Amino acid sequence: MKPDMDAERNAETADVTASRAGNRGAPQGLAAMLVSRLRFAFSRISVARKPRHLRLCESLSLGEKRLLAVIECDHERMLIAATPNGISLLRTLDASALGAGTGIRAGEDS
Repeated sequence: MKPDMDAERNAETADVTASRAGNRGAPQGLAAMLVSRLRFAFSRISVARKPRHLRLCESLSLGEKRLLAVIECDHERMLIAATPNGISLLRTLDASALGAGTGIRAGEDS
């Protein structure tokens, strides 16, 4: 082959390689644009959630697989203990039990 033909052939090969590389980037760019638009669209959608009736207020680990927790169920707070053998209700607390006092309701045994 002549040197001129080698140069033309190398140029054609470089053009084909460059166009293939460009085509690989196009689908990725398109996918990124679609993901961006979908995120924007879904961020505008609001979902009404049901009000929750059960809430964990506080918890305290007592070591391996044991804990104390204050839970609230329908605006009533309870102190519970959880162990590998089960869960026990220790006390029913007043609404302000975490702030001050014992939190024991009148008439309950301790």
